[in-house]
Amino acid sequence: MNKPGIALIMTLLNEENGLPGLLRSIDSQTLQPDEIIICETGSTDNTMPILRRWQASHPGRMKIIEMEGLNIAEGRNQAIRASAAPVICVTDGGCVMQENWLQEITAPLATGGSVGIVYGETVAVGKSRVGQQFSFLYAMKTGDAGAAVSVHSSRSVAFRKSAWEAVGGYPEWMILAGEDTYFFNQVEKVAESCSIPAARVYWSHGEESLVKIFQRHRRNSKGDSEANLHASRYLTLIGAYAAAAAALLLSFFRRGLIPPALLLTIVLCFRHTPVAMKKGANLLDAVAVLPAITLFRDLGMVNGYLAGLRSRAPKRYSAGSVET
Repeated sequence: MNKPGIALIMTLLNEENGLPGLLRSIDSQTLQPDEIIICETGSTDNTMPILRRWQASHPGRMKIIEMEGLNIAEGRNQAIRASAAPVICVTDGGCVMQENWLQEITAPLATGGSVGIVYGETVAVGKSRVGQQFSFLYAMKTGDAGAAVSVHSSRSVAFRKSAWEAVGGYPEWMILAGEDTYFFNQVEKVAESCSIPAARVYWSHGEESLVKIFQRHRRNSKGDSEANLHASRYLTLIGAYAAAAAALLLSFFRRGLIPPALLLTIVLCFRHTPVAMKKGANLLDAVAVLPAITLFRDLGMVNGYLAGLRSRAPKRYSAGSVET
């Protein structure tokens, strides 16, 4: 076999439900990867049996690295180290790739140009009413609230291995979340980037309840805080909710403060409703479901960011430097 040119890597943990769809989408790619390297980090479900069956039916194509207990950054780095390919494509569990994904996302890297990292798009897919509205908020990251699309995620990205080496890989000291954003920021300091809308991945996010939405954003925001990412965004959000809480508290002593306190709370929770209505959301989703999701998401973000501030220095420096 010729020297591999493109590797598809991912880290998996307890992904039995979405894994068959992910593997089928690999088979359906118009351009096939030369290597498929999966770091399996200790699943307790049927993830490994499914992988073994697929590996047996595709001899020589897949390498499985079993390393229990790794965080997602460590797992990705292990998979990339095991690859001989100069171009690395990354996706994740719970994803299904569009047929032309690999071909589209690697096209800018196929030449000797200056592009070092290519971002595809991620379409968030929810099942329940709450899950569908969470997909809408996920889409807000791109500025297009109707598309349910977000870029800059390791669910849909490709880069040169040389760029990964130049920045020391994914930050292994980030044990919760935010590792991909930190990594992308570092790569963009040494290489050009571009986005390919046609390189699309569908992600079944599984955030079908308010509690799960709170937990996800708490975890992600703690990771952002530990990496000192998006500080102005978080501080603005914290300030707004602190003002609302203070006004509500003071309203027990001065009833005249009740109207402004309620108004500020309503503005915070309903700030996405006008866009949702403009995009055709039904009345119940726009005035009941979406504001509730917004509140739980925001509270998770505030809680996580503050928790990250408390643990930022000890976690970063006790973990040591990133292995390269």
